[in-house]
Amino acid sequence: MDAQLFIICGLTFVIHVIATLAYAVRIAGVRTRRIAVSFSLFGIIALVSRTANSFQGPFIAKRVELDIARHLEGGLLGDFRLFLITATAASIIGTLLIPTFQRYFSRAVEHFQANRSLSRLLLHIFSRGGINYLRDGARVPSRQNIAQLAARVKQVVASLMQPEAVYLRRSTPSQRLSHVR
Repeated sequence: MDAQLFIICGLTFVIHVIATLAYAVRIAGVRTRRIAVSFSLFGIIALVSRTANSFQGPFIAKRVELDIARHLEGGLLGDFRLFLITATAASIIGTLLIPTFQRYFSRAVEHFQANRSLSRLLLHIFSRGGINYLRDGARVPSRQNIAQLAARVKQVVASLMQPEAVYLRRSTPSQRLSHVR
């Protein structure tokens, strides 16, 4: 993996983790009853994702153009598969981080509501008490939540596969071929 591909994968990871953690912000907003404050605080964090997205586009475009110029179209398929794997891994990791970041965002929303200063919030995060809270606030998703998520994923996959299976069972081979044309 060359440096440019590593940078693109890193940017993809950041974009998808932050997008997944948006759910933690919604939970924190509901729990603290300060939805507007939590969304404004997340807007600041989302700027990181949007900045990463603005860098990612030109990197991918340059990579595609160079591969086409070198007649290496097969390399693009591998690159885009790696981007998809990175995005999937980031979404899974982001999902596992939701309980932890929900606690962090709740605490940050309360602190931001009291002080109304982003610089004070950042100083608080990097103070001794803030670092202790980061360590103590980390949580692993409960087994029950993971089991519910796995069951829901199975339902979604089954529902997505069903229309194709029904179509294949009810149609003749000639009907399937005419559908492809």
